Amino acid sequence: RQRRSASRRGVSPPRSAKPARFRPSATGHPDPATCKAASRTVRKVTDSGSWKKDYGAESTPDFVAVGAYDGMAAIVHAAHATKGKITLDSAMAALKTWKHNSPRGPMSIDPETRDVVMNTYLSEVVMLNGRLAQKQIGKMDNVKDPCKMLKIGPCANIPK
Repeated sequence: RQRRSASRRGVSPPRSAKPARFRPSATGHPDPATCKAASRTVRKVTDSGSWKKDYGAESTPDFVAVGAYDGMAAIVHAAHATKGKITLDSAMAALKTWKHNSPRGPMSIDPETRDVVMNTYLSEVVMLNGRLAQKQIGKMDNVKDPCKMLKIGPCANIPK
């Protein structure tokens, strides 16, 4: 019996670790995001350590990589604040006062909603040195999730 390929079985093949290549026609489009690949702090993470060695000279951290970096920073904070005796209650108490200088800007945890508070940037896609890049055209500081603040829809019953 012949085996069918993964795509013929309805299973998606693994995605490449390489970033998607966008066409120059993407220029001029606005891009609201919490992370800008062109920010100075993301460039510090990229230029220091082993990022380029591990992921290639043309690679830039995306929001997933920066989110993992921030998540690990929160875990380290909780571990230090609880002196390694982490329970659900002690970790949540430690994170209520957590403030972090993320590659995406300042961030904290809102003690009421237990959700992240961070800047949102408005960027425009531009060509820079032959590559697509983000040009910041606006910023909103310390943005909270409006769904949780207004307690509407699925956010109506936020656990305390």
